[in-house]
Amino acid sequence: MELESCFEQMEVVVIGRAGGPIALKRLWVPYPEIGDDEVLVDVSYIGVNRIDIEQRLMGLRMPNGDHNCPGVEISGRIAALGNNVVGWKQNQEVCVVLNGGGYAEKVAVSSRLLLPVPFCHSLSEAACLPMAACTVWRAFFLGNLDKGKRILVIMTFMSCK
Repeated sequence: MELESCFEQMEVVVIGRAGGPIALKRLWVPYPEIGDDEVLVDVSYIGVNRIDIEQRLMGLRMPNGDHNCPGVEISGRIAALGNNVVGWKQNQEVCVVLNGGGYAEKVAVSSRLLLPVPFCHSLSEAACLPMAACTVWRAFFLGNLDKGKRILVIMTFMSCK
């Protein structure tokens, strides 16, 4: 690869074939372009979860573009904003659930999908929050919790530095 072209590309991890961790391989691809309602996130951490593991074990493709790049949870900082994005700013810490593609240096994502990194949480902790938050939201708001029904909430607390 020529030196000039490597500055226009980023490294991603893709699934080369079905199998264990050895099935993952590195690939260089162009930086993603963002649309008017999207942001570009510099990925700091990824949350590895069951979806990523099953995708790798079975060699499945996620509908995330041209590359078979896993990763449905990330955290990082906003690197660039689309023309229509409001309520977010450059360098703001965010986390997000993706439709794959998170095992990359940068990710283009709809600004509507972003979550701010909660107070007292690090970027490393925030990488595993989006899927849990979506699960809780679904249970509360789509779970038909009628009057008189109960739900058990178990909370853990982390100390803030």
